[in-house]
Amino acid sequence: MHLNKIVLIKITQPNLFLSLLQLERDPNIKNSLMPTDIPDLQKNGTPKSLVYKWLQHPIDYGVMYTIEIDGKLDTIKFETKVWCRQLPANKYCYTITRLTKTFINDIEPDIIADVLATKVAAILYPLCLIVTAEGAIEAIENFIDIKARWTTVQQEILKNYQGALVENYLQHAAFSLKDEYTVLRSLSTDWFLCAFFNSIYQNGVATFNTEKLVSFPLVSKSNAVLFKANQNIETFYTEDNLIKLNMEGEIADVRCKADFESELNYPHFALQQTMPMATGKYNAQYYLSPYNHAVETIYLHCEINLTKNKIVTVLISNLKPPIYKIPIENKFSIAMDEGYEIKKTFWEKLTGQ
Repeated sequence: MHLNKIVLIKITQPNLFLSLLQLERDPNIKNSLMPTDIPDLQKNGTPKSLVYKWLQHPIDYGVMYTIEIDGKLDTIKFETKVWCRQLPANKYCYTITRLTKTFINDIEPDIIADVLATKVAAILYPLCLIVTAEGAIEAIENFIDIKARWTTVQQEILKNYQGALVENYLQHAAFSLKDEYTVLRSLSTDWFLCAFFNSIYQNGVATFNTEKLVSFPLVSKSNAVLFKANQNIETFYTEDNLIKLNMEGEIADVRCKADFESELNYPHFALQQTMPMATGKYNAQYYLSPYNHAVETIYLHCEINLTKNKIVTVLISNLKPPIYKIPIENKFSIAMDEGYEIKKTFWEKLTGQ
């Protein structure tokens, strides 16, 4: 499998997508097929609602995390495929598979702890998630399959690795996989899933502007950090004819700085009312298809200011983006013919390719 080469450029401003990545694209990649229906627009050309319209065709995404702790920068990269099918009761089943191995700082993991983490994480895929119409994870459809894969992988690990570290890790993994609830708890720390399934969809909201609480697993070994954010549609439409949704907020967690540094799930030091509260920011930008509002690109920037400041960014982008022609009289079309004279795709502009 060809892994697109992603080269990190340090982010100085969250909005500067054009200086974020350089991508060496496979020349054989073709644009994804998409539905050809016309978006349901108001007279002013904006959508009547921001609801998800299920997508039959899978989308391949490139994913990159950057983690900066007290000035030290690390990256994690992989490619994944997402597709979904519609279920009764206005719900969806998303199937997620990994297309490539996971690379840490552009190198395949070789440290035993990283190798074990990668092997255990791999048993989750294919992962089938039941998702609400708003875009929130509700359940796991294929939990039985995950348990069966765990049995096989556990035996493989014990055959090839020995020692107290291995035994302790397997015990921890077995506990995390004991039932569907514990697996869902483990998935709540997955940055891709947290960004992708972020309850962004709404129906019948005239202003597309709402205040909401969002969480992100920013601090290791403790519950996700809570933020109060404003969600709004920043642009109808971008120059690439995508809908740009923006979320921006600050920490609203009841835990204080000392609680986070002690990796506590609940407030303890904060109850003293003399301890300084933690500060931090949350910023996410979603670029959505004008047809079915599926994700084309996500950029999420999250930070918390502790003794050792931590910044996490998540970039998810369609590797085979469809090319939306400029709307004429509120009608869209998608270029599938190489003869069209159209602007560069969003991904090409993002990467400079």
